Amino acid sequence: MNAKNVAIGVGVVVVAVLLYKGYEAGKKIVTVDLNPTNSGNFANSAVTSIGQSISGDPNWTLGGSIYSLFHTPYNPNAATSGTSTTSSSSTGFWASLGL
Repeated sequence: MNAKNVAIGVGVVVVAVLLYKGYEAGKKIVTVDLNPTNSGNFANSAVTSIGQSISGDPNWTLGGSIYSLFHTPYNPNAATSGTSTTSSSSTGFWASLGL
């Protein structure tokens, strides 16, 4: 073996290790830091912190606010008439639009 072949071999090993480390770091970023379903990701944490500060509600979340925008509060004790699960009058967001 000459020195040139040894240097090439060492270089290939170093590049392989660096590629593997980069792959592992990239996998962590994608699966943890950018995953929209992970409540600990950067974007979700920032939006939640801002929303909690503005609303004053320590339990505020973006998903909960979007849900509340399009749904009326659930009342398990509300009387139901007939078998229909829909009503003819809208409440909440849709009522504010006159729908």
